[in-house]
Amino acid sequence: MPPTTQTLPQNTGQETALLDACLDPRGTTSDSGTKHNGHKARRGKADHAEHDRDAHRRNLRLALKCDEAGLEAYASSLRECTVTAGLYACTGCGGWSYHTNHCKQRLCAYCAPRKARDRAKLAKYMLTHMDHPKFLTLTMPRCDDLKAGIQRIRKAFSRWRGWKAVQPHITGGYYQIECKAKGDGWHVHIHALIDGTFFPKHQIWQTWAKALGIQEVSVDISSASHPEIAQEVAKYAVKAVELEEWTPEQLREFVTATKGLRLTGTFGKWYNAKIDELLEEPAPEPMTCPCCGKSHCLYPIRAGPFVYGRDWNHLYGQYYSDLPITIPNDEIKFTVGKLAPGDAVQMHLGVDLID
Repeated sequence: MPPTTQTLPQNTGQETALLDACLDPRGTTSDSGTKHNGHKARRGKADHAEHDRDAHRRNLRLALKCDEAGLEAYASSLRECTVTAGLYACTGCGGWSYHTNHCKQRLCAYCAPRKARDRAKLAKYMLTHMDHPKFLTLTMPRCDDLKAGIQRIRKAFSRWRGWKAVQPHITGGYYQIECKAKGDGWHVHIHALIDGTFFPKHQIWQTWAKALGIQEVSVDISSASHPEIAQEVAKYAVKAVELEEWTPEQLREFVTATKGLRLTGTFGKWYNAKIDELLEEPAPEPMTCPCCGKSHCLYPIRAGPFVYGRDWNHLYGQYYSDLPITIPNDEIKFTVGKLAPGDAVQMHLGVDLID
């Protein structure tokens, strides 16, 4: 059960110095005068800060367009991403802490590149372990209904891969659905990295047209020997430059049409491949509660009703109602509670534990 609210003791200067030393990315310099690494770290920190500012500016511009499109909740999540901290609570000890918010939206200038880097890492691994890698592009006619177009091309692609005329030529791969807004509708197409034997282009054209149930289609296939192909196939579903030119109506249709839809995937011998398992890398450290040290027990306060059900209103009103749900990152204070036997400890930590 969550603990009763208690007043925390004032943080001492020694504790603050210790936390600052642990969290300062610049490191220290030795007495031997090795300051070069410190200068490089400061330059890297400055470049990272400028990148963050640019991403935040792009998010703000997109949020304004989302407001025009009637996507207020989406706009709010973009504005809050990485610049605010959300309130989390622990199911084990009931302690609370603040953690940097990440919206995880498909169009976010912070979150989308992070996801794309993970996908590119997987595609690059697949590329280097394929016997005959090829880069395949499959298109379909313009569509007025984006959601229907995405569903149509996904079903056609799944059906096409299962045909006897196609299976001998493709043993597995990775695909990405890309959407472009055009004056006459949506241009929905697939980029895929595939492995397999020689596949004549005219045969791809015939079978893909049959899968879509139309006469005219456009396809392309080429060698995928260059590592940059992995970046191409794993790029964003929408390019940032194109997104700037979208109307609010096009933006609203894309957000609503792609909500809950997967636009990437693996198939064949690479089905459900995960990069950390392929490289035998250790799994990312799970979030741990800074109050009790347990993992897999933190939940955002907004998700309280899904965690506790009908008991949540009582718990929230008794233990968390006086705490703000979100605060600016620069307002996070470093406060460490003193552990006493039998007493739960609450912490208010300025540490990004989501990453």
